[in-house]
Amino acid sequence: MPEAISPQSSNPTPTEEIKNPNVKERLLSLDAFRGIIMVTLVCGGFGLRSAARGHLKTDPDSGFWQLVNYHSSHTQWSGCSVWDIIMPCFMFMVGMGMAYSSTRRSQEGQSFRDLLKHAIKRSLILIVLGFILDDLARGYIYVSLSNVLIQMGLGYTFLFLISLRPFKSQVKIACALLILTWAAFELYPGAGIDFDSPDLSEEKRAWATEHLKGIRGPWHEGANLSTPINKFLVDWVPEGAFKNGIKVHVKYGPHSYIQFVTAIVTMLFGLWSGLLMKSKRSKKEKLKLLLISGCALMAVGAFLDVTGLCPIIKKLWSPSFTLYVGGISVLILASLFWVIDIMRFKWWVYPFACMGMNSLLMYCLEMLHFGSYIRQTLKLYFSGNLFSLYGLIESPNSAISSATIIAAVFLLISVWLYRQKIFIKI
Repeated sequence: MPEAISPQSSNPTPTEEIKNPNVKERLLSLDAFRGIIMVTLVCGGFGLRSAARGHLKTDPDSGFWQLVNYHSSHTQWSGCSVWDIIMPCFMFMVGMGMAYSSTRRSQEGQSFRDLLKHAIKRSLILIVLGFILDDLARGYIYVSLSNVLIQMGLGYTFLFLISLRPFKSQVKIACALLILTWAAFELYPGAGIDFDSPDLSEEKRAWATEHLKGIRGPWHEGANLSTPINKFLVDWVPEGAFKNGIKVHVKYGPHSYIQFVTAIVTMLFGLWSGLLMKSKRSKKEKLKLLLISGCALMAVGAFLDVTGLCPIIKKLWSPSFTLYVGGISVLILASLFWVIDIMRFKWWVYPFACMGMNSLLMYCLEMLHFGSYIRQTLKLYFSGNLFSLYGLIESPNSAISSATIIAAVFLLISVWLYRQKIFIKI
């Protein structure tokens, strides 16, 4: 996570800090980007998923609510919904943050050894914090490596080491990671589900028939390279309830535990975008390069998916998914850069930038179900009508109003923390 800044005693806004030469350099677009993604996460996509499912109970054929439900949920396997880009955006922003924090540390005279120690320390803290948050959220020891903080931590030190290489070498490494990952999945022996196998349950066969038909074997859920790797990585962990009261649950799941390998490329896209933003190119040239790069990445990812060479699968962080969501992340940055830095449309940015500056704390609160605590507390003092639209407490739309209020509370907390100069950073 990028380093937070210390505001001046007069509590200037994030917008003013960008103009202040005495304050460490920040990119307002990055803080706004991080804040927007974070607020979307903490309020569960503004309640659209719950609202859609509520409407579909009474009108299951509604094309509009089916579309909303799809894009406010993770895809079952292949494809890419709006909700699927949340984690890649965080990975992308980690890379952008490194473009600023590592440069600043180098300018402060820190040696390679100091920078490497800091990167390793940050990696370890992210991994440990990811495990702790998972355990606290569930009330028992939960062994899984799919948590976003854990995946960030696993890839962060490698990202740092790659960032020291010349740009052309970084591009070659990124291509090698994607190609070798694709080849490893393709060459894994015994991949693919046998739809006619008598050992396949009727439920699994029905699911596979619906979601895996047309997808080649190396990319089938539960029958690809990540399956034995996941099992190997957590097989040594004892599972169950023990005499001392400790409960341990091991999750194998469909998520690849080695997805950080291709996620490093997502972070590299962010690193390169950050270096572009720091360059002396004109704003119009920066915007042009972002738009071209974003569209090109999306096009290549979509091509690999449509041709069947490499399906877009978020749970595996497949190479095509890496390219596709990398392009989306670049285009989101380009949009914010155009709105905030070129068009100077900044009046709405302040609360999101404040949230972006404390994104780690906000994520921790979200993992610990702070949003649910807010909802229950407000219901206690204001009754359920607070979350109801049109006075209908049971209306599916109440999920939207509830989530919006929770988002507002998180934003207010972020603004207060900013004005109190409280920043949680690693």
